[in-house]
Amino acid sequence: MASLHTLTRRGQQPSQRQLADHTGLEALYISKLARTLESADLLTRTRHPNDPRAMQLSLTEQDAIERGWPREVERHTAIADRVRSLLADLGESPDPDPGDHC
Repeated sequence: MASLHTLTRRGQQPSQRQLADHTGLEALYISKLARTLESADLLTRTRHPNDPRAMQLSLTEQDAIERGWPREVERHTAIADRVRSLLADLGESPDPDPGDHC
């Protein structure tokens, strides 16, 4: 869910497939997880406006407040942004290849 929050902070409303690609997890796993979290009112799934097969994900405000995630995610996002900046300074790609699992 932290990955979903990060993508949301970047102005995205990712689909289940986009979240799977971002996290390196299987799309089927993300789909099952999303349904479970939706039933617990921790996220919402809505149809993608341009692709009726795709579901877009968004966190509920209840989840963010209950878990105190805004502070934690802000810290993690700041660290990730700093790492990207350092990698860019070194001429490295800031985003790893999704197929590269070290």
